[in-house]
Amino acid sequence: MAADKKIPWFLQDLSKASSKVQALAKVARRQYEFSLLPPEEQKRRLARADEIFRRAGVKILVPEPDDLDQATIEGSGRDSNMSGEQGAGRTK
Repeated sequence: MAADKKIPWFLQDLSKASSKVQALAKVARRQYEFSLLPPEEQKRRLARADEIFRRAGVKILVPEPDDLDQATIEGSGRDSNMSGEQGAGRTK
């Protein structure tokens, strides 16, 4: 019955896929493996990554839910407060 179980595309053999598809699969695979970890381990790893970024001087911006407009929520990448420009990297 294990043969009947469909595996995600990014876990299949992608040796003949383009380099872009292989790179995307690598990211998807890491996210999938992370999602399989227990919640405690996920929190520990996120806290560690957060600390590494902060030590490197990276400013981490987390938008407040009130700052998100409908276009951003729907995933268009547009922010009505930016006059049609991409909203990424916006600071208060």
